[in-house]
Amino acid sequence: MKLLCLMFLIIAAVADIRTKKISMVWIACTAFLSVVSAAVALTDRTGTIRGILAAMLPGAGLVLLSVLSRQSVGAGDGLLLAATGPVFGWRLALTGLMTAFFLSAIVSAVLLISGKAGRKTRIPFVPFLASAMGVMTIAIH
Repeated sequence: MKLLCLMFLIIAAVADIRTKKISMVWIACTAFLSVVSAAVALTDRTGTIRGILAAMLPGAGLVLLSVLSRQSVGAGDGLLLAATGPVFGWRLALTGLMTAFFLSAIVSAVLLISGKAGRKTRIPFVPFLASAMGVMTIAIH
């Protein structure tokens, strides 16, 4: 399941780089995968409703940040993270988000210092999220 979810994240990342938008199709596909993953976890008693909801919190926090920042952070980024949460679990979702923020800060600093971007330049976030989730998934397993 995690590999399929990572594949959806990578596809969404490529689209985010090209268009600076995240298609609701990829969010819906990822959400469907999460519903299946949650149903399996609840059925075989390896997960709880509380754990599934907790796994969606980092994404919900990112959506809230989007609202508070007037879309400086895209809501699609948060929706995609919320959709991936039940597949990866709350620890991986939170660690992946923090790692993605760190990676994007490094790249942003390099772009600013090199003069290739300004303060108002928008960079896609999903590629950082996909990279972080991939690295965290490999590091944990």
